Amino acid sequence: MKVKVNGFKGDFEIEVEGLDRLFPELNEIDEIEIENLEFDGEILIDLLVPLIKEAVKKFVEEKAKVVEELPEVEIERLEFPNEIRVVTIGNTEKGTRKCSVKVGGKRSIFELSYTIALDVFDTKIKLPKAVRDSYGDLLNDPIELAKEIEEKKMADLIAFHMISIDVENKEPSEAVKTLKRLLDEVGMPIVVGGCGDVKKDVALFKEVAKVCKDEGVVINSATLESAEEIGKLAKESGSAVISWVQLDINQQKQLNRIIARYTKEIIMDTTTAGFGYGTEYSFTTMERVRLAGLKGDEDLAYPIMTAGSNAWGCREAWMKDTILDETTWGDRALRGPIWEIGTALVSVLAGADLILNLHPKSAECLMKLREEVV
Repeated sequence: MKVKVNGFKGDFEIEVEGLDRLFPELNEIDEIEIENLEFDGEILIDLLVPLIKEAVKKFVEEKAKVVEELPEVEIERLEFPNEIRVVTIGNTEKGTRKCSVKVGGKRSIFELSYTIALDVFDTKIKLPKAVRDSYGDLLNDPIELAKEIEEKKMADLIAFHMISIDVENKEPSEAVKTLKRLLDEVGMPIVVGGCGDVKKDVALFKEVAKVCKDEGVVINSATLESAEEIGKLAKESGSAVISWVQLDINQQKQLNRIIARYTKEIIMDTTTAGFGYGTEYSFTTMERVRLAGLKGDEDLAYPIMTAGSNAWGCREAWMKDTILDETTWGDRALRGPIWEIGTALVSVLAGADLILNLHPKSAECLMKLREEVV
C-alpha cells in the first residue's frame, strides 16, 4: 500500500507493509493520499509505534529463518590471564571512616562495575548554572554539602578538591583545617585533590598526609614530576595514589613504576576528554591500558579513574539554548548532566572503575544504571 502525504514540510510518498494486518478494513485499498497534514505529536506516535513494532517483528522473523539454516558453531569464552589489582578506599579499622569501597579486581574487559564519587570544592568557584541550581545554598559550605551527599547516599565517596591553595592562595597548613573538619563530620571514603600546580600540590599533600594518616584516602594526583615525593607520602600515611598522565601509555607505565616503589595502591587517571571533544582518544587509551593489564602487564594492572566532570568543558554541556538549523540545543539543565553521563559511560565501556561527577543527577543516573546492568 502506498501512502502519499502533502503539507508536512514537503510532500513525500512511502510504501507501507503490514498496515492491512493492523487495520483489516484497509484490505481493499491500494493507496491513501493525505492533504494539508496537521498533526498532534501523540496521535502521530500512536500511529507509528504499532507500525514500527510490526516491521521489527517481521524483520526478526526473517532473520530467525536465516539463523536456523546456519550450522552450529562453538563460541569460545574470552579469558584473560591476569587480574586488575584491587584498591580499597577508606580505612574502617585504623581510621575513622564508617565504610570503605573497593575499585578494581576485574578479570575481563566486559565487566562493567564502577564506583561513583561526587565533586566537592573547599572554596567557592564558578560552577555551571545547572550545578548551582541543583545544590543551591549547600554550595556555601563544602562540609554541609558533603553531609548531604552522605545522608542521601548520592554517591559512594567524596572527591574533595582543595583548590583554595590556588584560588585564595591559602597556606597548606590553613587549607587542611577544612579537610580535618570533613574527616570529623563525614564518614564516607575520600579522594583528596589539589589545584593542579605541582609545587603547590606537593606542599599541600605533605599536610594532607599528616591529617589523613591511616584514613585510607586517595591522593589526587601524582605526576612524573611529583611521583617520588607523593609516593613516599602515600606510604607513610597509608594512602592510595592517583597517577595522572595525559593520554600516553608509556608515560603511564613509567609513572606507575616510580609510585610502585613505595605503594601498590595506585589508581590510574589516563585523562578523560569530554563527550564529543576527543572522547575517542580517551576511550582507546583506557581500553589499551586495561587490555594490557589483563594480558599480564603488571605496570598497567591497576584500576582506572575517569573524570566525567570534564564534560562540562564542552560548550554543548553549559551554553544557553541556541537555535541551530531550525532546531534548539535543548534545556541545559538536562543537557549538561546528559553530557556528563555520556562521557562517564564511554569510559566505563573502556574499563574505567572510578567515576568523578560534578552534577548530582549524573551520579544518580549512573547509580541506577549500575543497579540495572552490573
